[in-house]
Amino acid sequence: MEHIASMTSIVSDLTAVFAVFLGLLATVFIFFQLAPVLRLELSATWLEPHRRRLLVVAHVANGSRVRVERPRVRLQVLDHALLPDAGFSEWVPFSKDRIRPAETPIRWREPVDIATTTRRLFPGESITLERLFPVDEDADLVHLGLQAARTLNWWERLVTGKKDPQWSQTITRIIVRPRDSEPKHSQDARGGVS
Repeated sequence: MEHIASMTSIVSDLTAVFAVFLGLLATVFIFFQLAPVLRLELSATWLEPHRRRLLVVAHVANGSRVRVERPRVRLQVLDHALLPDAGFSEWVPFSKDRIRPAETPIRWREPVDIATTTRRLFPGESITLERLFPVDEDADLVHLGLQAARTLNWWERLVTGKKDPQWSQTITRIIVRPRDSEPKHSQDARGGVS
């Protein structure tokens, strides 16, 4: 009789462990089904012969299995002059108080809210936006940042395990201004300036 009681205890313990393991697997499965995932892409093209304007193309795609409600998409464009023998990090500040001392831009530009009319992105849906920005004459490079952010509701925080209601994804790019090897004005065969 004692032997049967100990076997029953072992079986109930194993059942409890198995149930916890199944719960863990279900939680991971639900997380990957309901977590918002956006694919962000940035590209840029210099315009005009003197490269004083930059056409920035931002692409945002919903790669998750759930729709993403009210995403806030911001674009940051900062002009920088490089110091000799200085490196540059991937960090793009979206607020003025987060500028790194060694990477101070020529002038601060507030991030631009883009896709302001987008209420939701359904699974597989994407948006592409183009924006034209002037670039300072003294800029050696332009630092771009694209950030998608939103506030998670209590259910999304529970499923994803995030305590902070703010969720965001960011991608950055460094666009180096090409330097012309010839002067801005060239002389033609007749001696005039073109």
